[in-house]
Order: sequence, then structure tokens, then C-alpha cells
Amino acid sequence: MAPGDPTDCFELAAAAVGLSQRLQGPVYIALDQALAQDSATVPPFDLASVTLEPGKQLSAQDLAGISEYRRYRVTPDGASPWAPAGTPGGMGLVTGN
Repeated sequence: MAPGDPTDCFELAAAAVGLSQRLQGPVYIALDQALAQDSATVPPFDLASVTLEPGKQLSAQDLAGISEYRRYRVTPDGASPWAPAGTPGGMGLVTGN
């Protein structure tokens, strides 16, 4: 994704979040220095037009209906259902150094 103006930046960032959640992977936005450091007056962004795709996001009710929550379950389409941090019944374990 490569926006060409500040409005593109807003719209592509919203699209990137949805794409990242649906595919469960990173999305890169290529932004050049001129646009990143530019100062511009833009009309207010239309927040009502932004719809985010939560992907296979599970709610507390969804989690209550399954016997075991497996965050990285292998699925036919490659994207496993996920529960946001703090969702009752969902547990995320992160290990590291």
C-alpha cells in the first residue's frame, strides 16, 4: 500500500488494519519522506465511512460455546479464530526472554 496524500494515508491505514486482522499478518504501508513530513490542511476525515474487518474475532459468548480455545488452530483458510486480550474465556500465553 502506498498513499499519495494525507487522505490516502488515513483511508489506507484503516484498510490495512482490516486486512491485517482478516489475514492475521503484517501489512506494510510505503510512505515517502515528503508525505510523512509534509504539513497540509485537509478536510475532516469521514470517520463514518470507515469499517474495520475484525476477521475471525471471537466474543465471550463464542468462547463459552467451544470446549477449548486454540489461538493458533489450523484451519482450511489459514486464519484461526482469535479473541482480543481480556475477553472472558480467552487466554493468551506469550513467552519470551
